[in-house]
Formats: sequence, structure tokens, C-alpha cells
Amino acid sequence: MSLETVNRKFESYNNNRTTIRLALPSKGRMEDETLALLRDCGLTIKKVNPRQYIAQIDEIANLEVWFQRSADVVRKVRDGDADLGIVGLDKIAEYRGQADNVIIIHDALG
Repeated sequence: MSLETVNRKFESYNNNRTTIRLALPSKGRMEDETLALLRDCGLTIKKVNPRQYIAQIDEIANLEVWFQRSADVVRKVRDGDADLGIVGLDKIAEYRGQADNVIIIHDALG
């Protein structure tokens, strides 16, 4: 898929929004490893309330973090509710379906 196609799809999903939505795993080892990866990149997840499923990263303006079940991360990106997500390749293979808007940016993070 070309970069132009990706940009067109991104713009069509986000015509009414100015916030980028990042979906992250909400439980277990995948959550721990994802948060560690982001910390190693100098990004700190800030939850106002530890029981909430929405957070922010102060270092990135206009970014909203959504904590979701891993399967739901894929579904949210696939359906355009989230713009980006971090999950394992197994979850992508299982839940992406025929969607061509789920793009694997890096397949060997861990």
C-alpha cells in the first residue's frame, strides 16, 4: 500500500477529530512490555485514575491513549476508532480480517 493511500485513509477516518488515538493492551505481560517500550522511548503514560481506560502522553500533544483488550486494539484500528495500536502479530493475524487499513509498521519489537 502506498503512503498516499495510507494518508487518504487516515484523513477519511479523522475528518472530525484533532486528537490521535493510540490503543494499547490493558492487561498482562503485553501491557507491561508496551509501557516499558514507551518508557524506553522517553514517553510516559499518564492516567488520571488507575481504574480509567483513557490516558495521555504529555510528551505528545493531541494524543489520547486508550487501554483495550488486545483483540479490541486490532478491531479499533481496523474500524477506524483508533489511529494506531500496539499488539502482538498473533492478534493482528487473528482479528484484522480482510481489512487493508491495518498496516504493520514493525514486526519485531520484542
